[in-house]
Amino acid sequence: MAKNVSRRTLLKALTSGCAFALLAPAVCAADETAESVRELIEAPFFSWGGIGIGATISSAEKAFRTLAKQPSASAVNNFETIYRKAATAGRLYALLGLRDLAPARFGEVLPKALKSGEPVETITGCIVDRDSESGIASLIAAGAYGLRPRSAQDIRKALKDSRNHDLSF
Repeated sequence: MAKNVSRRTLLKALTSGCAFALLAPAVCAADETAESVRELIEAPFFSWGGIGIGATISSAEKAFRTLAKQPSASAVNNFETIYRKAATAGRLYALLGLRDLAPARFGEVLPKALKSGEPVETITGCIVDRDSESGIASLIAAGAYGLRPRSAQDIRKALKDSRNHDLSF
């Protein structure tokens, strides 16, 4: 009898362990997504690329990249949530995500961002500065930031065109 109980216990342990092993990646991915959304909603500054002496990527940019790797519909939904709930820095990351993944929606929300004088702290390299939401939104529209940024020449042209209200994205 003890052998049967032992086998049953082992079988239960193995099957529950296998079930956990099969479900764990999905649970971990959901936790990582929720954490990334929270990180961007609470982002205290906007930065892109290496910052500080060690030229490390900010936790907000890492969160952005985590969300951008998701299937498009899921990523767009998360960036929409961030855009609605976040302060200025988080809205700018969401705007960047919408530009890359949902250009039509980006075109809808961009005008409001371009009119905003809301201040935002930025970090570029070792330089901490303040800019406006509209200033960073212009750079996002011009392609200065993102997973596939434009060349400096293309950015200058896009910024010049944007002053004539001919933003191309």
